[in-house]
Amino acid sequence: MLSTLLHSLVLIYLVVVPIQAQLTLPYPPYIPPNLADGALQTSGQTKLPNPQWSNLLGNLLYFYEAQRSGNLPSWNRVSWRNSSTVNDGKDVGLDLSGGYFDAGGYDATNQTAYLDDMLRWGLDWLMKAHSSNNTLYVLVGNTNVDDAYWGGDRNIPSFRPSYQINNTNPGTDAAAGASAAFSTCATLYLNKSFGGPFSSPASLQNSSYADKLLTHAQQLYSFAVNATGGQRTYQTSVPAIAASYGSTSYTDELTLAALVLSWATNSTSLYQQAEGYYTKFKLSGQNGVFNWDSKTPALAVLFAQMSQSNSNFGGNLSVWRAEAERYFDRIVNKQGPGHLTRDGLLFYDGDSDDASLNPALNAAMLLTRYAQIASTSGKKTSYLNFAQSQIDYALGKNSMHGASRWPLRPK
Repeated sequence: MLSTLLHSLVLIYLVVVPIQAQLTLPYPPYIPPNLADGALQTSGQTKLPNPQWSNLLGNLLYFYEAQRSGNLPSWNRVSWRNSSTVNDGKDVGLDLSGGYFDAGGYDATNQTAYLDDMLRWGLDWLMKAHSSNNTLYVLVGNTNVDDAYWGGDRNIPSFRPSYQINNTNPGTDAAAGASAAFSTCATLYLNKSFGGPFSSPASLQNSSYADKLLTHAQQLYSFAVNATGGQRTYQTSVPAIAASYGSTSYTDELTLAALVLSWATNSTSLYQQAEGYYTKFKLSGQNGVFNWDSKTPALAVLFAQMSQSNSNFGGNLSVWRAEAERYFDRIVNKQGPGHLTRDGLLFYDGDSDDASLNPALNAAMLLTRYAQIASTSGKKTSYLNFAQSQIDYALGKNSMHGASRWPLRPK
């Protein structure tokens, strides 16, 4: 297993003291119910939220708790997990323990405190990895050894070397991606909403924590833009990561970093930089998958949301609507590179093969987020229906009556 920058959050998340969540965790703690409970019928359910959806959200957050690395806190809910890789970073004189292992409606459902706890576990690790303005640790571990290890958390192989990008050996995509993660989460802790038809964020408001996140976001964005070593993908500076998580480009991350930082700080100049990057890097007209390596499809959605929410940015809502809907229409009308399996799962050859639900649910998320400002009611309906079909598939509405079963291709 390996811990990487780009996957420490979900896509993804200085403090060296034990982490205390802003919100008090529920007692008794939420523990996932018996698997058989997922098959219980909820037809005729009138109480909101539906308990099955509450359990689903709780299980998703519990999953991240099971992936924690480092010294586990006293409130750890996963009885079979132990503290692990606690010496990460000692080779460079830092504490880089923590974060998450890879490769392996909150308020109403009483999961907000767990959301807070999950985010802080990743964000606090990422702040430690950003050890100075122009230094960011992007990998701890030996990818060849870690990827081949399938044992328990007490015997993870060591030595685990720490790899950094810095001013002379930069990684524009990693620095910009970390900046975007900090900016995005800062807006959550600022309780900043797009307003209008969009739902309010979870109740996590904490201005001091948001300020800390914004400081890291601004430093990392400056690092990504102004590194003396120029702009390049991070595997150019850290070849050890290339085989596991090589990045195809830094252009989408740099655009995203400018855009979400502009939203977090109400900066018109940063918004204009983001639009300039979008044009300069020729990001329009793309039809590919939306995943950890390719964030371009999300950009038009964010531009549209921000243009709708705040006219002071000077964005042209109709332009961004057209770009977002061009992308979505090709998906729902089966005209893009993604195709539907027999049972209706959106599938991208070469991307869906190893994680079939990932691209489909990423697309469903984007469709759901954008549908509220679609140009017509017909488009809104078609986008929401398509997104619902992908969620239904993932929850078992398919001929296998469950999620895709590895190693078989999904039906």
